[in-house]
Amino acid sequence: MKASVERLRIDHIVAIQQREEDLIVGRACGLDKVKAGENYLRRGPGIALVVDEAVAMVGGVAELGGATWEAWLMTSKLVEPYRFSFHRAVVRFLNEQLEGPGVLKLVAAVHRENPRARRWIEALGFTEEGRMMGKGGLVFVKYGRLKSRAAGHKPPGGARPRLRGLPASPTHDRLR
Repeated sequence: MKASVERLRIDHIVAIQQREEDLIVGRACGLDKVKAGENYLRRGPGIALVVDEAVAMVGGVAELGGATWEAWLMTSKLVEPYRFSFHRAVVRFLNEQLEGPGVLKLVAAVHRENPRARRWIEALGFTEEGRMMGKGGLVFVKYGRLKSRAAGHKPPGGARPRLRGLPASPTHDRLR
């Protein structure tokens, strides 16, 4: 089985069998993956990680206005055995987008109850910027990455900055 990175097409989005984490968010927000994918494709480029003709991941960036672009991603269970190929493809893609003209900042929103995704986006060089309430009552953590941030760079003191005066603990993480 070989993984390959392809330019994103709508048939990749139709074919992906999303992981439960992605489906929870989509259902709560009333999102249709095909309509969302068509919208994203109109607003910016994307990639797909394909494993033996099955889609493991689709993602891209969409122009929000000015020099700010939104990074987005949908994954399937197939991404697990190819996590290094997945990570390298996303790092390369995001770096290419930030090197392009007119892009100064990438932003993303991650479901607060998905700590694995939150750790990963921070490893990609994004920093937490705040919280927002989404449709269906879900809380999302907003992240941003400036053109000057290198992927894999971690802020001083570790990957997740602590709130002053509060120890890092599982309870603390749930409150964040």
